[in-house]
This record gives sequence, structure tokens and C-alpha cells, in this order.
Amino acid sequence: MLIDSKNGTGGWEKDPSGENNQRKTVEILQGGPEIIDGLADEWRSLCDAPGNLMPFNRPEWVKAYFRNNDKARFLIFSVRVDGKMKALLPLIERKQKRSLFSVSVLRGPSDFNLWPTDVVISPDSDRRAMSSALWDQMAKIGRWDIVVLPNLPEGGVVEDLLTFAERDGFLTRRWEYMHSPYIKLSDWAGEKDPVQIANNTKLRKNIRQTLRKIQNDGGLKVRHYNHADPDILRRLYELESAGWKGERGTAIASREKDVRFINEIASAAQHFGYLLLSTLEFDGNLIGIALGFLYKNSYFGLKLGWDERYRHYSLGHLIVHATLAECLRRGVDDYYMLGLGSSWKERWTKSVYRYSNLYIFRKGMCGKLLHYLNKIDISKIEKTFEDKGDQIGASVKNVSGEVPHE
Repeated sequence: MLIDSKNGTGGWEKDPSGENNQRKTVEILQGGPEIIDGLADEWRSLCDAPGNLMPFNRPEWVKAYFRNNDKARFLIFSVRVDGKMKALLPLIERKQKRSLFSVSVLRGPSDFNLWPTDVVISPDSDRRAMSSALWDQMAKIGRWDIVVLPNLPEGGVVEDLLTFAERDGFLTRRWEYMHSPYIKLSDWAGEKDPVQIANNTKLRKNIRQTLRKIQNDGGLKVRHYNHADPDILRRLYELESAGWKGERGTAIASREKDVRFINEIASAAQHFGYLLLSTLEFDGNLIGIALGFLYKNSYFGLKLGWDERYRHYSLGHLIVHATLAECLRRGVDDYYMLGLGSSWKERWTKSVYRYSNLYIFRKGMCGKLLHYLNKIDISKIEKTFEDKGDQIGASVKNVSGEVPHE
């Protein structure tokens, strides 16, 4: 479906960039994952532009996510000015059971406690004009009951969609639940010892003692790879499954589609040059692995796995130490510890990025009911964490897993 909006009509606001004097269109492409292929080159060009700082909105990420979500239809909203793509938002359309009725959901391509998502936008475009155009067409297609926009970074473009929805009388909700630790490595330029970065005096002491001990016990080999070695990835899945995530059923290997997704995205990141796969080897065994991405001079840590048999070596902290050392060597500016905060991550840094889930509900009684049920759903999730002695947010105790054996 192609909808034309020209010279300020169709909800466009005054645009200081001058784009309102040009021909603007909003495209809505529908279908399977293959719809990405025709847009991939200009989509990547948009992602490569300044201001789009994370890899997770790139077409290879979204396509991998689409391919591993069965029974869903995919929609890609894009705004063009004189034929050139200026903004893009991919969504999944699927049915969801709620009690005795079925609900139509539009959802961004991420899940709870995973990677951030946002609108991809050209740096020379007026943000509010782009957001207004996207929202107008989302509202006009009119076949959704709820829009779920997960893991939006604070200040993200998607926030504008919520503003326009509220302006038009739609019920909305913003749930700030994920406070992900990060380290501004540009403040440590010239530092060669990653131990110095640790926020906790006891942790600095423990890491130094552990490094001396493991050296005396035979030595630790640290390696970094920019290719998606299938044996290393397989070992990562094994290590993760053998720990607490395996016990809770949340390990990657617990679901075949998650294995396919990680394998696909690791191969894509290798192809486009931003994969960083890090390993710790001791006594001939891979005992720790980190899957991360070096993108636009920032590091994003997606998955960690370590061998519980070597718990006395505090392997989680040694993996962070190893990846930080490589980032310092390369002059990386920012180090993102993705996912929920936890007490062990806070020993490295107190700085966090705040992420929220945003919800927009259709007008009418159905939307009001879903708005009410959504509040109950969120309360249940928060209570689940509280019952475990945890919290969602910045002041967490141990939301995202066990302390790595300090």
C-alpha cells in the first residue's frame, strides 16, 4: 500500500528542514521476510548515517528476527522525500489470544529484556515530521488492537509516536523497566588496565587475585574472533544451558528458533564487519565465551556463557575484563552491557541507559479493556521479580542472573 502526503497535508507539521516543500510519501510494505530484500541497500545506507548508533535496527537483524517468528505477517513503514528514504519502522503483525478473544498486535522486532529498537531516521530530516507521518499511517490502517514498541532507548524517536497517539485520543502506556549498564570508555582513553575501570574496590582486588591464581594454575588464553565459528557458538549454547538459564528454560538452546536466530545474526555481523566473538581458554577447554558486536566504535555485549566447573575463577567478570581490554586496545568509545541491570554488573559501573516498552491501544471498549489488562500484565511481571527478591529498574539486586562467583 502506498499513501501520498504532499505539501503539509495528511498530518505533516511545519518542517524547518524545508522538506514540506518536497514530495513526500509513506510506503507500507506487507508480506514475509523477503520484503526486506528490496529495501536492504537503502535501509543500510540510512543506518550508516550519523545518529543511528546501534546495529539492532539494521535489515539483517530485522530479517533474522522476522524469519524466526512463525505465523506472523510483517509490515515496513517508510517515509520518502522526493523518492529518497528518510525514515523507517519495521513491525510484526500477529494474532494473540487474550482470555476468550483474539487480539491483533503490531510489535517492534525485539522481545522482553533483549536489544533496543527505534525508528531509523535520516540525520537531515525533521524528526517530528517523520514521526507524524509514520503515526498517521499506522492509525489509518486501523486493523490493530494494540501496538507494542519494545525496548525503546530514552529519548528515542518512537517516543514521538506516543505523543501523536495521545494527541489523537488513543490510550497509551510507557513502562520503563530496563536499566542497562554501560561504560563510557572515552573517559578512559589511554588506560591499558581494564581492572581500573571497575566501580567496586573489592572487585578490582578480586580480579587481580584471580588473574594471578589462574596464571599459576596453568594460564588463561584470551582470543577474539571476527568470524562466526560454529564450534564456538555451539560451545556458547552448551555453557549457557549448563547454568541457571538452562534450569529456568531461558537458555538459547532451549528453543531451536533462538539458535537459528543467533547463528544467522552472527553470520550477518561477520559479513558486515562488526562481529566480536571472545573466548577464554584454560587447560585446553573453552571455559568462557562472549558474543558481542563492535559497531560505530561502540561495543554491545549480547550473550555470555561460562563453565560452572570453574566457578571459583569468577568467569563472568573475567569475560568482561577480556572484552574491555580488547575495547581499550581498539580505542572504543562506549561499552554496553545489554539486558537488565544486576548487582554484578553494577560492580563495574553505576551508569545506565534507560529503556521502556511503549503501548498504544485502539479507541473504543476493546482498547480500554486491553489497556486495563496490560496494567495487570505489567504488575504480574514486576511481582514475579519482587518475589525472587529482585526489581526491574536501576536499583536491581540480581535481575539478569546469578553473580559470576565472586
